[in-house]
Amino acid sequence: MKSMNISAVLAQIQAASILLKLRSDSSNPWFDRTLMLYEDALKNASEVNLRKLLGLSRAYLETSSDWGQDFFIEIDKTEQLIKAYLDRKSPPN
Repeated sequence: MKSMNISAVLAQIQAASILLKLRSDSSNPWFDRTLMLYEDALKNASEVNLRKLLGLSRAYLETSSDWGQDFFIEIDKTEQLIKAYLDRKSPPN
């Protein structure tokens, strides 16, 4: 994967956030919680807030089997970018 920076991560978070807003489903509380976490990460891209976004795609699959949605693909990409960014940022043991 090419060099990862926070700007690329934030751009992906923004892209996923837009699709989440378009798809938001009031009958599924996962959407409200996920949107809140994405907005928090956009306001403050601390490691803590970024880590809160990891695992959300898996959590969605626990509430739905509809994994082919555009927003789901974007949140999966977001998680992959965050993992790469945090791995690159972390010092070796």
